[in-house]
Amino acid sequence: MKLYFILCSFLILTLNCAAQRTEQYFEYQGRQVPVDRALFFSITEKEGDRFHRRVYYMREDNLQMEGYYIDSNCNIKQGDFVYYYPGGNIEIKSSYSNNKLDGRYLSFYTDGMIKDSSNYLMGNLTGFSYSLHPDGMMKDSII
Repeated sequence: MKLYFILCSFLILTLNCAAQRTEQYFEYQGRQVPVDRALFFSITEKEGDRFHRRVYYMREDNLQMEGYYIDSNCNIKQGDFVYYYPGGNIEIKSSYSNNKLDGRYLSFYTDGMIKDSSNYLMGNLTGFSYSLHPDGMMKDSII
């Protein structure tokens, strides 16, 4: 029984050490800074073959961005991304394939109303795109 407990403890410690997690503090331009000068805090964790990154507003303690990357330096976007306003409402929802917009792109006003809607295929605008005024009236459209 004692050996079983020791083996289980060792396995749990090994799995926790194998998980790749990085934490960074940075300022508005994206440069890393000490925690006392930081505006944002990020956590990046390896999940399968991708890296899941969450960035938080330091002052508001809310999520600023969440998305997946192919590389550990978080330069090549892959999958769904969501950006948030400091108050917590969604600012942008988009998808990427190999760092190119791919799929529906939506941006929102701070009150949650849709601002822009577009479709992309491997970085190229396709189909119908439109922009709306804050009151919901059509502002612009592209076919």
